[in-house]
Amino acid sequence: MKKRTIVSIVAASIVLPAGALAFPFLYSWHDLADGNPGTPKGRAGAGGIYGTGGATDYGITCANCHIKGQGLIGATITPAPAFTKINGVDAYKPGQQYTVTVAMTGEHRGLNQMMNNLNGMGLTIEDQGGKPKGVFASDTSPPVTSAACPAVAPNPLPVTGTTYVYGDCHGVLYIPRPNGTQWTFNWTAPAAGSGQLTVFYGVVDGDANGKSSLDDDTKMVTQKLVEGP
Repeated sequence: MKKRTIVSIVAASIVLPAGALAFPFLYSWHDLADGNPGTPKGRAGAGGIYGTGGATDYGITCANCHIKGQGLIGATITPAPAFTKINGVDAYKPGQQYTVTVAMTGEHRGLNQMMNNLNGMGLTIEDQGGKPKGVFASDTSPPVTSAACPAVAPNPLPVTGTTYVYGDCHGVLYIPRPNGTQWTFNWTAPAAGSGQLTVFYGVVDGDANGKSSLDDDTKMVTQKLVEGP
């Protein structure tokens, strides 16, 4: 089966149920994507697709499910320490640990339903072969890392933190908290010789406690990182 056909099937399995019912809960990212009411949680899941747009997500983005948005939001990524520059391009230092904050700007959905407003974020960092690189760690206490990847989402949710990794840990997921617009995690850059990387991430301005993905606004971003000294 050709890759394009596989992608179409995966996309359809997500988009069709999500048009009526969103899945903004941490456990749902590795639940089945068929939306079968007979599944344990009784609602659609992402089937392991985070919607980052990276190769590990088959190029699928948040905008494949969250449709008819107005395109009014933005997204930024801020690492600490800051990436260096090589010929004007952001560069990572091999082995360096970065504290990374992703922020959504221009939130406008669900502001009249503040107790039910669930926004979201997903991020991965891949090499030129489409493989996740580096080690992701949540900002929970205690943190969880992709180096010792938990198989399932926590229940109940962690009391602290904004991000989590689990399942296959190919990227970072948000912990659903009302009105969140910033998400933080740690990323330890891969060893020297990993070459150019790409950060794939997206944010969603949601509403209505995840009852529908219609009209949610999305912003997808890709950012190149060259290897530094």
